[in-house]
Amino acid sequence: MWQALKRIFCCSSAPTSDELYEKAQAFFNEYQNTKSLHDLKKAIDNYREALVARRKENNPDEGHILVNYATALWNRYERAPGSARELEEIIRLYEGADEEWSREREKPEGYPDLLLDLGNAYYTKSLVVIEDAAVSLDKAIEFLERLDLDSNARLPPETRVKGMVMLGTALNRRCTLHKMTDRLDEAIDLLKRSSDSLARKEWTDGMPDNIRFLCLNNLATAYNVRYRYNKPQDPRDLDNAIEYSRRALAALPSGHGERGTTSFNLATQLYKRYELVQKRGAEQLLASGLDAREGVQDLNDAFEMGLEAQRLLRGTGHSASVERLLEVIKVHREALSRTGSRATTPNLNEA
Repeated sequence: MWQALKRIFCCSSAPTSDELYEKAQAFFNEYQNTKSLHDLKKAIDNYREALVARRKENNPDEGHILVNYATALWNRYERAPGSARELEEIIRLYEGADEEWSREREKPEGYPDLLLDLGNAYYTKSLVVIEDAAVSLDKAIEFLERLDLDSNARLPPETRVKGMVMLGTALNRRCTLHKMTDRLDEAIDLLKRSSDSLARKEWTDGMPDNIRFLCLNNLATAYNVRYRYNKPQDPRDLDNAIEYSRRALAALPSGHGERGTTSFNLATQLYKRYELVQKRGAEQLLASGLDAREGVQDLNDAFEMGLEAQRLLRGTGHSASVERLLEVIKVHREALSRTGSRATTPNLNEA
């Protein structure tokens, strides 16, 4: 790399946009090896200068500079999330590349990844700029749908799975945001197919762990949302929410920042299933294959997950909800230990 940089430095006092771009690429490639913020800053600075030089040259071919400049900024943003303004700059650069490439008859090889990155950037914006969440989610869905996930035979398998995970995630978040089930079945189908693909390790060993977790966690959330808002409620949705929450938790390494909220979500779902068993009559319990002991196991598991969430979320905005859940669970456990049967005790909504 350094020989290439030396060649660029020595050639001209006013380097061309191509030379600046080559220099930026060399620094970014070095950053990918070293993870040095110094190399990343040098890459960003040179991408910026390359873009300015390209425009001074009146050369309309900016797409690759825009994409790689945005990608370098995105890497910096992921290392240390900054302001919404930085995120909007990333989106602006990606959209500039999309405007150029979408007009080309033969799309560049990296065009699907550009659409995926735009969808991801808008989805992230929906989490950061809450007042614009609905608009940002619609934009994320728009770009992800343009991947033609089911009909584009030229999509690389990894890009297809990532696109399915992100589109399912965006559709699921929109349902959660608006408390509705519109297109929720589609989200579940996308995430379920992604989960099945990710389980085939012969080609997914290099897939980032966060993709696996994102898929499983959102599948759990989607089933839980469908259980909450569909009338009549289907207990199988709650069963599936619990299954995928367990799998999502298993996909996270010890000490991961998402373990606390994932444990809390699982504790809440287990407690809901325990409540469901409590409310059913004897005939319904027999017909569904459930019994009081299964309900008690869910209660005990909910307590263990609640304690884990309490430990990991202490001092955060979730801690009050965790304490409330644990108090309700403790009341039920104490009542069951005294009576050995289902007892009339407060539910989570009454506590």
